[in-house]
Amino acid sequence: MRRSQVLVFLLLVILFLGGRLHRPAPALAEEPVEQDALAPVLLSPEDGATTTGVSDPPLGLPILFWAPVEGAARYNVQVSGSAGFAAPVVDVTTEGTAFTLEESLPDGVYYWRVRAQTDGVWGPFSAARSFTKDWSAEGVITPKLIAPVNGKQMASMGSDDFRWEAVPGAAAYLFELGTDASMNSVIYSKTTLQSRHTPDERLGNNLYYWRVTPIDNQGNFGHSSTILSFNFNWSYTPQLLTPEDDASMAFLPRFSWTAVESARSYEIQISTQPDFAGAASYTTENTEFIPEGALSNDQDYYWRVKAVDYEGTSSPWSQVRRFRVEWHFRPQLLTPANNATRRAYPFFSWTPVPGAERYQIQIAESTSFDRPTADVKIYNTTTYAQPEWRRVFLDQDYFWRVRGVDAKGNVTPWSSVYSFRFSDATTPNLVYPLPYYTPDADNLPVHGDRTVDAPLFVWDSALIYDWNTNGTEEPAFYRLSVSDDPAFGQVRFQVETRGLAAAPRTGEFTALQDGVLYFWKVQAFRRLPSGDVEPFGSEAVWTTRIDRARQP
Repeated sequence: MRRSQVLVFLLLVILFLGGRLHRPAPALAEEPVEQDALAPVLLSPEDGATTTGVSDPPLGLPILFWAPVEGAARYNVQVSGSAGFAAPVVDVTTEGTAFTLEESLPDGVYYWRVRAQTDGVWGPFSAARSFTKDWSAEGVITPKLIAPVNGKQMASMGSDDFRWEAVPGAAAYLFELGTDASMNSVIYSKTTLQSRHTPDERLGNNLYYWRVTPIDNQGNFGHSSTILSFNFNWSYTPQLLTPEDDASMAFLPRFSWTAVESARSYEIQISTQPDFAGAASYTTENTEFIPEGALSNDQDYYWRVKAVDYEGTSSPWSQVRRFRVEWHFRPQLLTPANNATRRAYPFFSWTPVPGAERYQIQIAESTSFDRPTADVKIYNTTTYAQPEWRRVFLDQDYFWRVRGVDAKGNVTPWSSVYSFRFSDATTPNLVYPLPYYTPDADNLPVHGDRTVDAPLFVWDSALIYDWNTNGTEEPAFYRLSVSDDPAFGQVRFQVETRGLAAAPRTGEFTALQDGVLYFWKVQAFRRLPSGDVEPFGSEAVWTTRIDRARQP
């Protein structure tokens, strides 16, 4: 029995039972059917035709045509994925004799039929036809992969690294990465609206495969592209910048290097061995690094850097560079001056050492310093006064020296050795301004400056010890002298006073110039029974720098 005869038989049975052959559109559910009316004759596409994106662009959806039925006011079109039209995917009415599918369909076999309505009565459906929808035309219409080319070596990814030709009718694309050529192990997939994509997840070093599948506006998938491969090998290495190879330096170096694309952090290794045995490793997200702890003095070091990405993949190590730490600053002794005599209570001072955490001062009766009178470590200051002298010898040489010590215990070379002597007739100890020295701005970015904004001079008392009475004699007066000549050939200011401080009044300081280095000294005098005066003790000379424009 032919399909049309079966359909007529079933129609008669169903009508007899009060049933219906199909589920019409809701608007047509209550309208009568005239069995003697003519059914439309389907024209196109042919029964069993294949419709593609080539024959019916862009998605392979055909335009359905049928012959008009005389007197027909409208037509009912049904499209279904089954020959029995149990669940039509299209069930619409139209007044024309052609219908264009408005929504895309998945690829597959579809059946369609049409019936006409005349004088408000629906006639029978036409004989059904089928068509096979194949958007890709058996793989003719697929994304054409542009970049990267098959087998490309890649070390990073940019915005245009993965590109393909747009597919007509595609509303989106499924981009996939896998680790096998058959794409059974997809490790990354993203849907994109554009014909390019950059993975937003970091890839480890490996061989990868990729493909693209078009998607229409209803979420139906087209034919996937061919599968291409690429090798991702993140092999960029940081380029070392500072310090230079074979550099010698006094301080902890600031290590710096070039940034590496896609790096999350960097690992820097520092070692005393060229093979990096026992190396210290540090991790930083910056492209520069300064170790927190000091390095050993007079020691060769080696360093290298590698980048680490977000997946924990490391780049190759950079080149290896060598540097040497030579912390050889020497403190410059300031007071007491070398060969100072007639000291009562020496005030020791010296210049600061860049990088020093503390200072070691030694005072001894011999230059060997084998049995020092004092061996003291002093933190955060460059002055010292011995708290107690248990035993001193008058008019005998004493020696002193200083060196810097850093946080790791490294030491600088010792300063020069200065000598001084004690006496029963003492010299005034100068107090203020402290001895001036030029700050080492290059090596001490943060430093003090002993420049003063006004010529004010302070000292302490000098005494003469009387061995017969065990008493002391105070001076009759002090003479303060200030000059811009260390030999005091031309004195710019001089005053005699019984006090322990002096400052020039207006006009008393001859040719005072800001920024000039001045030398000053104080001499004690005593009065003799004859009424004359004579100096006692010696003269300690300090330097100072005056700048009246300087903010106090």
